[in-house]
Amino acid sequence: MDCLAFNLFSILEISVIFLFISKKIYKRKIRHILKALFSIYIILCVITWMSFPKAIISNIPYLFGLEGIIISTICLLYFYDLMQSPPAERIWGRPDFWVISGLLLYFSTTCPFYLALGGLKYTPVINVTFTTINYCLYTLLFIAFIKAFLCPIRIQK
Repeated sequence: MDCLAFNLFSILEISVIFLFISKKIYKRKIRHILKALFSIYIILCVITWMSFPKAIISNIPYLFGLEGIIISTICLLYFYDLMQSPPAERIWGRPDFWVISGLLLYFSTTCPFYLALGGLKYTPVINVTFTTINYCLYTLLFIAFIKAFLCPIRIQK
């Protein structure tokens, strides 16, 4: 049952991140690319779960690795759109910049671990090492969230 929650959380996680970043993108073409990447992930999850019925209740690190690649790509598309738009304000004061920077750091660093985890012999040393690295990266992600929370509030006109 625990792995079922992980698999459903993966769908929820990428959905929330997709919705958050798609609201911050100005160019329509990039938003369409985001929708395509999101759809590809959902379709691959459904195909995997239908092809291997036990996959929905077991831990499949490849799907988490793929999720990391797609979220990292979505974050990079945000930065591409940010660099293409005219400079309205300093990016250091934008909360979305800090949140997406933290997401990019976390997911771009953990996706190789998840992809390699499927091929490695699962030993207690690998488990402790991966868990330690994962918690350190989560700490950096939450520090980015705290920095975003501490950014000054912008008044919309």
